[in-house]
Amino acid sequence: NGSYTISGETAYAKSSEPDITKTITDEDAEIIKETLRTLFENDSSSARPDGSMEVVRLYWWRHNCKNGQYSSAKVHRCLHVELKESVAQAHRVEDYNITCDTLNGLTPEVYDEY
Repeated sequence: NGSYTISGETAYAKSSEPDITKTITDEDAEIIKETLRTLFENDSSSARPDGSMEVVRLYWWRHNCKNGQYSSAKVHRCLHVELKESVAQAHRVEDYNITCDTLNGLTPEVYDEY
């Protein structure tokens, strides 16, 4: 089993649960990854109309050891979401530059949904 850092990326927030790396198998990780990737598909309510929420990009890191090659903080800091200079106020994900720095020996899988 590998160690995973989970970070679902939208245009404005990052999320991670580092303690989960102690308990999941590779099969569990694939299920979690697919669940995050499709989180808002066919999901609507009176408070959240269909199509109003989406996962636009998912970064998935797989570490080569149980404790991870890097701390979760270092992994989180390599991800950057910045408003484009030409945009005064963001209205869509394309209004942001989303980039990820490289960490030696730890390259994320990136799933783009837009």
